[in-house]
Amino acid sequence: MASNYPLKLHSPINRLQFDIADGSEDHSSLPSERTLTCGATFHVSPYYDRGTRVESTYCDYHVHIVEEGIRKFVGMIGFRNLDEDNGSVEMGILLSPEFHGKGFGTETLYVLLCYLFEERRLHRVSFQTSVDNAQMRGWFDDVAGVTLEGISRELWRSVEDRNSYVDVAIYCILEQEWRDAVKKRLNQRLCKK
Repeated sequence: MASNYPLKLHSPINRLQFDIADGSEDHSSLPSERTLTCGATFHVSPYYDRGTRVESTYCDYHVHIVEEGIRKFVGMIGFRNLDEDNGSVEMGILLSPEFHGKGFGTETLYVLLCYLFEERRLHRVSFQTSVDNAQMRGWFDDVAGVTLEGISRELWRSVEDRNSYVDVAIYCILEQEWRDAVKKRLNQRLCKK
């Protein structure tokens, strides 16, 4: 499905490179998606259309920084369950811990949000993250001003104890929120870099 999407995305401050994931990248530096201290994760959930299961549409990008001519893997960002009829999609991000707190998450999320809202012309982008993921939730609440839609109780199995479950916070950005507020907030943040 990746062939329906751009092979590369471009950062407005040219610090990061985004390439469609081709399976060749070493992901050993990434923690498990449910144990991230910074990450909104997308768990593939089947999309149902009138009771018929339809394959989930998806696209993942590898994110790199180039320093002194060396390309370094930062993490991944992507989307799942693209529903173009209703203009909605789920989005997620995984960054290596060494890149947390340095603005890479903001830049990475900004690039894909621009693509989804401005090129794909979607109406709604949603995110899921553990209620205990204070860093990611802080980004949604304080940096971007994203709307918390609610908490899904015991949605994911715990990584530490497979017999217990964790609650998941559901966040969403609507196209008018992106246009009127979120994009401006992220632009201001990026201009400080």
